[in-house]
Amino acid sequence: MANHQANVRFLEKLKLIVGIARKLTDTNNSGQNPAVQFTLGRLAAMQAMLEGLIMGQISCGEAQVPGYHTVNRRYVYAALHWCTNNHSDICETVRELMGAGVFQMPADVSILADPTLRQTFESYWSTPGQSAKDRMKLFKLAWDLLGSDFAGRHMQYEKFYAGPSFVMNNYSYLTSPWQDWTGRVDQLLESYD
Repeated sequence: MANHQANVRFLEKLKLIVGIARKLTDTNNSGQNPAVQFTLGRLAAMQAMLEGLIMGQISCGEAQVPGYHTVNRRYVYAALHWCTNNHSDICETVRELMGAGVFQMPADVSILADPTLRQTFESYWSTPGQSAKDRMKLFKLAWDLLGSDFAGRHMQYEKFYAGPSFVMNNYSYLTSPWQDWTGRVDQLLESYD
């Protein structure tokens, strides 16, 4: 059930991404904007959807092998589908919340070694309640996760860690209760002339 573990791994990564989104809006002092709150609420709802799918995997488990209780395969595959189809949208949303701050900060931390440059950096890049150095650490973390070459590798990994989309969709096709669903249609059709 490595795919269940993959869902849990992605959930923890998503919690980090959503936490970064909130910290970015706090740092940019944009968290009181209704549009930003709407966006953060959407990210929070997406995190809750995935967590709900994972809880469903556990609470609606099945016995694939007699005597052994395993996670629900349909919900595992649905969560895999959800993760691979929503990761890039989530990252893009957080990049929008990040704004242009990553382009305004120095390319590396060497600026902090020079007292004059450090003071200038603090004067122009700090925000109320946050030093320029701490702000730079947050933006660097966000950029490493969402925009750097390393982030590009993450994007590709999240899109294909469970295999190509047609494979995941086939898992969902094979584990779906088609007879139950079409039986409901048949019952309805038989109920009237």
